[in-house]
Amino acid sequence: MADRRAAPGNNTHAHMKSNLQHRPLLAALGAALAAGTILQPALAGSITSVGDFVDGYWSRALAISADGQTVAGTAYLLDGSRHAYRWTSATGIVDLGALNAATDNGLAALSSNGSVGAGWSGIDSVRWTAAGGLSPLGHRIAGSTSTATAMSGDGGTIVGFENLVPFKWTSSGLVALGIPAGETTGRPGAITRDAAFVGGAAGLNLVRWSGTTPTKVAAFAADAGVSGFGISDDGAVLVGQVVHPGGNSAEGVRWVEGVGATLLGDVVGGDFNSVAFSTTADGQTLVGFGSTTSFFSTATIWTSATGWQRLADVLAAQGVDLSYWDSLDEATSISPDGSVIAGSGTVAGTFNQEAFVARLTPLPVPAPAPFTGVAKALPGRVQTEDYDKGGQLVGYFDTTAGNTGGAYRTDGVDITANSDGAGGTAVTLATREWLDYSVNVATAGNYVLRFRVSRAATGAGALKVSTGPANASLTPLVASLAVPSTGSASRYTVIETDVALVAGNQLVRVQCVTGDFNVNWLEVTPRGIRREVWTGVTGDKVSQIPVNRTPNSTDILATTETPQNGADNYGTRLRGYLRVPTTGAYRFWVAADDSSELWLSTSVDPAAKSRIANNNSYTGFRQWTKFGSQKSAAINLTAGQLCYIEILQKEGNGSDNLSVGWSRPGQATSAPTEIIPTAVLSPFIP
Repeated sequence: MADRRAAPGNNTHAHMKSNLQHRPLLAALGAALAAGTILQPALAGSITSVGDFVDGYWSRALAISADGQTVAGTAYLLDGSRHAYRWTSATGIVDLGALNAATDNGLAALSSNGSVGAGWSGIDSVRWTAAGGLSPLGHRIAGSTSTATAMSGDGGTIVGFENLVPFKWTSSGLVALGIPAGETTGRPGAITRDAAFVGGAAGLNLVRWSGTTPTKVAAFAADAGVSGFGISDDGAVLVGQVVHPGGNSAEGVRWVEGVGATLLGDVVGGDFNSVAFSTTADGQTLVGFGSTTSFFSTATIWTSATGWQRLADVLAAQGVDLSYWDSLDEATSISPDGSVIAGSGTVAGTFNQEAFVARLTPLPVPAPAPFTGVAKALPGRVQTEDYDKGGQLVGYFDTTAGNTGGAYRTDGVDITANSDGAGGTAVTLATREWLDYSVNVATAGNYVLRFRVSRAATGAGALKVSTGPANASLTPLVASLAVPSTGSASRYTVIETDVALVAGNQLVRVQCVTGDFNVNWLEVTPRGIRREVWTGVTGDKVSQIPVNRTPNSTDILATTETPQNGADNYGTRLRGYLRVPTTGAYRFWVAADDSSELWLSTSVDPAAKSRIANNNSYTGFRQWTKFGSQKSAAINLTAGQLCYIEILQKEGNGSDNLSVGWSRPGQATSAPTEIIPTAVLSPFIP
């Protein structure tokens, strides 16, 4: 029985051979993954038949929910018509009916939790919910045949095509998706879970839509047909099929942004007919089918390490009992984490095909490796150009080919020489690009995460930080950290935020949310202020501190106050950043024995510091009012502003102390209300 939903004029599937008459596949199949969220850990090593309708035969799986608990597709009734179905282990296969007694129906996509579906009923694209059943999406073209192929994770956005004209549906109604220049049709097949990107094909091109704007990402002008069926979570990977001239040769295809398209061949021993229908969230594992002979097809699974493998072989190697099945014929959808696959197979001893849901241990995929061979130790500083090895979508993601800056490394990350401080290199990040770092956190706790950044463009950029075990789903650590405009790519500043880190080896991902900007380094440090001490230095004047010499000791103090009566003949320098808690006028005080100077910059630049208070002769402990110079003038600061602060103290003989306090806006101005607290301090690390 020919499937009228194979795109007219597109012979993408016409070449495939099968023991089942309905083998010409739905243009909707590979879109199933698009509706989902990261799967919770599931039991591996099982396969379950979805079964058939009580009054029917032949079921096919077209979609699986991201949690792996719900399957949807199409199944035949005894009268030869097809109805959409929804399956869970609790309900079994449930007939979802039809609109207007339509004889051709199917559900091709599911939301993250499986509570919403999308597909077709007769000539209508439909959206399904338990409360509303099948509801038509309407038509933009009168009398057209409409097919919904994919759905966002929340079920709020649906894409498809009517008479090969692409559309997008939301609760506001149908809108057109653009058709690329030079083409007359478009066939969306997948959508990212956040609805940011749509994947598909137009003419002999793989196409990605952003919003409603299409971009041809890969062209196959010498071939006979192209389809796009699956898309990774970030839109950086599209998968599908390219049909070669002659009608009996086709290959799965995988396009990677910044790299290009790769034809994937077929399973070993196949007759060079394959298709990639669906991909995991990271774009590293694909499923589809290949051909075992000139007549039969087999469900397949692909990674870059293994190429295409027969799914039955992989499941058998994991101890799955396949005795119920004569063959597994197609794999149409894979969960975001690769642990659940939906497809269809032929039941042993019959010609009947039934949908299945298989649970397995996800296949190994390429893992990032530390650039130097050793994970970066945190707390500490990491140069951004020392991102992990592994290449595109493993150690990094870059939207353009090659290193446009030409510095330091020869892969696809844009690294430029810079004159920040002692010079070196920095990474330029554009929107959506990311870098991974293998790190080892010594002790779990609360830390400050800082970045040295520059941004030439006006307005703020933003970055995101995620962390988690290597090869596992990453979780947001910092959802969005503003990157201010510095007016020039060569003018750097420091930004920071508080984070809570777990101990041990883990992966840290730095991603550009809004670009472009440069990042010189990132560092993790406890809160507090850095103390440097030079011992064996006589005299009692600040000018006698040998600040250009390596200090004898360094540590981090919790506040801007040192222990009393520690030693004689030493000099101290406290250095750090002060993050302003509230907008308004601040006043600062210093008290020290023997002498001290308090310096402040209203930016992160130490070179812009100015002396705001001092005492040239000793004071008692927290004796704030002995000299008028101990108190600063009112200084207006803005909430969130990061200021460089530096305190110098020289001790000769006898007792010694050092304290710096402040009063916040609206507080008393006769004396400080507190020592500057840990919560607003972070150490300066040279």
